[in-house]
Amino acid sequence: MKTILYIEAGTYGGGSFESMYQHLCVLDRQKYRPLVVYLNQTPFIERVRALDIPVHLLYDRHYSLTSPVWQRQFWRVTHYLFDRYAKSLYLPFIRRVHAPVIGQIVTLIRQERVDLIHLNNHANRDLFAIMAAEATNTPCISHLRSMRGSVGFDHQRATYTDKIVTTYIANSQTTQNYWATKHIDISRTHLIHNGIPLLPIKAAPIRQQFNWDADTPVIACISPLTVDKGQEFLLAGFAHFHQQYPSARLLIIGGGTLQPKLENLANQLGIANKTTFAGYVTNAKEMAAAADIMVVPSKEDSFGRVVLESFLAQTPLVATDVGSIREVVTPEQNGLLVPYNDVNALTNAWNRLLTDKTLRQKLTTNGYQTIKENFSINEYARRVALIYDEILNNNQ
Repeated sequence: MKTILYIEAGTYGGGSFESMYQHLCVLDRQKYRPLVVYLNQTPFIERVRALDIPVHLLYDRHYSLTSPVWQRQFWRVTHYLFDRYAKSLYLPFIRRVHAPVIGQIVTLIRQERVDLIHLNNHANRDLFAIMAAEATNTPCISHLRSMRGSVGFDHQRATYTDKIVTTYIANSQTTQNYWATKHIDISRTHLIHNGIPLLPIKAAPIRQQFNWDADTPVIACISPLTVDKGQEFLLAGFAHFHQQYPSARLLIIGGGTLQPKLENLANQLGIANKTTFAGYVTNAKEMAAAADIMVVPSKEDSFGRVVLESFLAQTPLVATDVGSIREVVTPEQNGLLVPYNDVNALTNAWNRLLTDKTLRQKLTTNGYQTIKENFSINEYARRVALIYDEILNNNQ
């Protein structure tokens, strides 16, 4: 049995957390022994432990939210200065900043006799873990799940990561193409779209929960409120839409540091009493299944898991015509696509879905079929396992 160490350096939990969790749910435990490292306390820790998988919560003075605010701000500014004015010293700087957590990971790799490291996000964010792989000569996969946080990743860093990382996995063609422009070795990059378990979703009683009338039109959006995911576009669209449908409600599911800013914007737009910020919830998919429309308003998207979740919940989808969304959504067949920041196009799409029952049925039926045929979590796990086996067999 081979031991695989998964490392997630994110903060609040989001698509990368969910993707890794779903993979762990179906991982062949007869062949692989998983261990997981998180740098922040999130609900995913208990969810993974419930799978009887050991979890290690490590501290990093840059990434961990338990680090003092002044210290994280200091390292953020220092990162910027090295990135901007001393690029040749950036990698030694990273090694110094993250030395404590690198040491903890190296110790864990040796104690647990780790055979393979699977890094759950892109190489620029996970440089510290790549350095731990280098120190222990352990094969390493870098899972390219995002394009955010890649500022400063140049040819020098690509040369370094290519030397250490055994294989890259890209979650979409959009992501793969983007990182190719950052000079990583595209010949060692495998394209594997995210998967999702084909489990029925029971709609949550959201109208009762929020004291809305039974016939209230509900537009839902699942999004971490930590980065710009097009939420301002969403609010502007709903403010316009609300003039035609004054009884409609906007339900934003997800929490994070941007919530106060977005709540203030909703107030400025005059829709605060029609917009509900549900925060982080454990039944996001069930809440979305009860909505009339699911919206993905992203300005850019490396891979929108919410698109798949909308298909699975059989909730009609409206999404922006950007990035990897184009790889999943066929316009007018399994969803409606609109240009980013086009408020009229967005509200027209919502109006079509609320008034055209035949269109809604067509989109949801085809969306569910899309999941069954192309985005099964078991097929995803099978393809990842082939990569594991190739790496492990070559490393014997």
